[in-house]
Amino acid sequence: MRKTGLSMGIALVALMGVAAAQPPVNQQHFAAEAVARDAASYAASWHTTSGALGEFSAQTVNAIVGNEGFVNLRELRREASYGNPDAEAALGLFHLTSTGEAYDPIAAFAYNSAAAEAGMPVAQTSLGLQYLNGVGTTRDTAKAAHWFEVAAKGGHTQAAYQTGVMYLEGEGVEDDSLMARYWLLRARENGDRRATRLLADFATF
Repeated sequence: MRKTGLSMGIALVALMGVAAAQPPVNQQHFAAEAVARDAASYAASWHTTSGALGEFSAQTVNAIVGNEGFVNLRELRREASYGNPDAEAALGLFHLTSTGEAYDPIAAFAYNSAAAEAGMPVAQTSLGLQYLNGVGTTRDTAKAAHWFEVAAKGGHTQAAYQTGVMYLEGEGVEDDSLMARYWLLRARENGDRRATRLLADFATF
């Protein structure tokens, strides 16, 4: 499967000169642990991917979730250089949730941008989180809301929750209680406990 959106080269050039990432501005929206838990749901599908890519991607997710294990970055980067969105999404998750020198939000932004354009919901959600909090890029709530909703329409549970919150708070979009309720209900149906609590708190809308 070939990527149809941003090439890694374009994405990396666009990132030149971007300032170092600042701490997240809203911990309700962004936490590395939340992204890592979200990634766990992709491990099973990556394990079933034919060939080495499934193994490499699953290794990445397992290392993120368990904070241990081997990540074949060389092979993942080789696949990403060919425009493989699975590898790009895995690398985006890896650089966004790692600690120490491996934590690289600017690289994560480049990989997530490419994979998001190629239609990967996990990358679209991570990209939305980066835009929302100015992590690895300039804060842009409108772009965050856009990518959350794109991922939510693709069936991504965390993105559905985030989209509901954006509509509820009027952040990046016009506040709309009906749309907020719609997306929070979608998230709750898929087991998101935060959506359940939020719907209970705002039972009148």
